[in-house]
Amino acid sequence: MISSAVNEAVILKTLSYQEAWEMSYFGANVLHPRTIIPVMRYGIPIMIRNIFNLSAPGTKICHPSVNDHEDMQNLQNHVKGFATIDNLALVNVEGTGMAGVPGTASAIFGAVKDVGANVIMISQVHL
Repeated sequence: MISSAVNEAVILKTLSYQEAWEMSYFGANVLHPRTIIPVMRYGIPIMIRNIFNLSAPGTKICHPSVNDHEDMQNLQNHVKGFATIDNLALVNVEGTGMAGVPGTASAIFGAVKDVGANVIMISQVHL
């Protein structure tokens, strides 16, 4: 896929199911993550084409072959794609008074709910 975010972007000949799933999970909107699971399970290849330029080569999503592994070792750059999420904020809540204090998580998530925010990830660490 060609993106205006990267001037040197190229069309990839192949992507593994895992790479396509990760890209879709993290925001690439060409495929939904749930569509990749059944085709991965049954080994059904997917061909992604540019509907506005049908003469352009497409990208085949499939199990990686032995040649693909050799080609990957010869590449200088291993980045095959990236995804971004607009209007996203990271909120870090920390403090010594949080551990073992009943209702702290409820108060935090209640405030998130009150502003109508959508939580896409929660991470917790106990020190």
